[in-house]
Amino acid sequence: MEFFNPHFFVLTLALVGVVIIIAALLSGLIDRSDLPQIGVFLALGAMLGPAGLGLLDITLESPILRIVATLSLVLVLFTDAVGLSIAEVRRHGALAFRVLGPGTLLSALRAQPFLARRSPRRTR
Repeated sequence: MEFFNPHFFVLTLALVGVVIIIAALLSGLIDRSDLPQIGVFLALGAMLGPAGLGLLDITLESPILRIVATLSLVLVLFTDAVGLSIAEVRRHGALAFRVLGPGTLLSALRAQPFLARRSPRRTR
């Protein structure tokens, strides 16, 4: 089994690059509309995916989906953190603590049985 696949790496970088370029080109148009940016990209993915035009055939088990999803999450969290106002966080600190502390823990505990059923069993 090959640890590094150059073809997969180039394909992943190309896909990430295309997503970034499309996001940059559409960002001004999307900002002027009342549509949320994530909704536009979900619609674009549905349109290009197997249910739409069939140009992209990426399954839930696809490694490229895992990479693109992780990079997308990193970009979303980074852009949210850049726009975060420390003064607002301090002003609403108790609410932030309740949401991020127990709220996150309770959500994780609630999702755990579902995730345990969905994850494939790994054997050694």
